Amino acid sequence: MDEEKVEESGQRRKEALIPLTEALLGKMLDQNVKYFDSHYIQERSQEIIEKTILKLKFNSEDVQKAKRAFLDVLIDGARKHTYSFKDDEKAAKAALDVFRKKKESKQTLMKDDINEKDAAKAVLEKLERFSSNNPKDKTEERAVNCEKVCQFIVKSIFDKKLILKDEEVVNDAIELDNQLSLSIPAMAHFQELIDQLYHSLDESYMRANEVNWGCPRHEIRLSQIDQRLKK
Repeated sequence: MDEEKVEESGQRRKEALIPLTEALLGKMLDQNVKYFDSHYIQERSQEIIEKTILKLKFNSEDVQKAKRAFLDVLIDGARKHTYSFKDDEKAAKAALDVFRKKKESKQTLMKDDINEKDAAKAVLEKLERFSSNNPKDKTEERAVNCEKVCQFIVKSIFDKKLILKDEEVVNDAIELDNQLSLSIPAMAHFQELIDQLYHSLDESYMRANEVNWGCPRHEIRLSQIDQRLKK
């Protein structure tokens, strides 16, 4: 997920949780909890979420079949799209293309932009040496000689007969996938809720202080504090 989509997702999550934050504050008020009980509430709620997810057992035969079918597809994809030097080449060319477009549009080029451009050029030069079987040193020679061996290992590991045959490991993987499928979105929403809760509590505390002192905190005078302490 790119940065823009992450930001949009976060904004949607924030807006969706505003009513829940208000309901949570009302619940805390009803229970007459203390201001700093919010820290315990966060820790205990997270503990309940995590232990609830661990407690769940997805024993449905339909779920197992669906997950196995999806794993089958993933293995096919892994064999078809195994990472290689071509991916390094593609990434380097993309980085140079970004640099070129920034330069053509007369954008201010930062030091990081220059470094990324230089790194991308170095990658392409190295891959050109690999392609022509002309490594510049022992490290590159090892990379060239070992690449086919590494690719063989990966292709051999991503084998349906090998992976799907191990029932226990596959079932553990399916169980973990089920847990993560629920845990990741649940914890993302939980963290946003807690962030909003702390923000609301801080705002409420500051407003209460303004009412108490008759002015914002930055306008409180030392004489006012002194008078309060002498009471």
